[in-house]
Amino acid sequence: AAFFAGVPIVVTEIQNIIPTLPKKYIFTDRILRRITDGCISTTQAVTDYAKQVIGFPPDKIFEVPTNAVDSKRFKTITDRRRIRQELGIPADSKLIINVGRLVKQKGQEVFINAIPKVLSAELKAYFIIVGSGRLENELKAKSAKLNLGKRLQFLGERKDIPELLMAS
Repeated sequence: AAFFAGVPIVVTEIQNIIPTLPKKYIFTDRILRRITDGCISTTQAVTDYAKQVIGFPPDKIFEVPTNAVDSKRFKTITDRRRIRQELGIPADSKLIINVGRLVKQKGQEVFINAIPKVLSAELKAYFIIVGSGRLENELKAKSAKLNLGKRLQFLGERKDIPELLMAS
């Protein structure tokens, strides 16, 4: 629309790589790349996708890391035992955490399906899923169907991700 309106700059943004994206969208992006002056990418993986799949020339891609993390938050010493105690997880157990939106792309279903296999090899393992999203009820039902009980906790959205990761 901007091209036909005579707007001098047309920019697109690619935030995610979605393996199941219908080919018609990729085809459309390939056509539109010819009239697009710039493509904003959020990660190196997205930059590679924009170049290899869509065909954007490297000089039209501008990488702006929006998934930036304040690394100082990960350098603060955390009381690992306290966090585990709050979550009801034994101090001597393995703790495995998945953090992300509860959508197919983030792989929580794969994570949940792997839990019985992990438990067969590591009896002292516990699991946490941090995040929210449209698959929450489906994932909780899957957990119940697999009888994971207290071995898997859904914590919802949290602000203490660095502390949770350091407790794992």
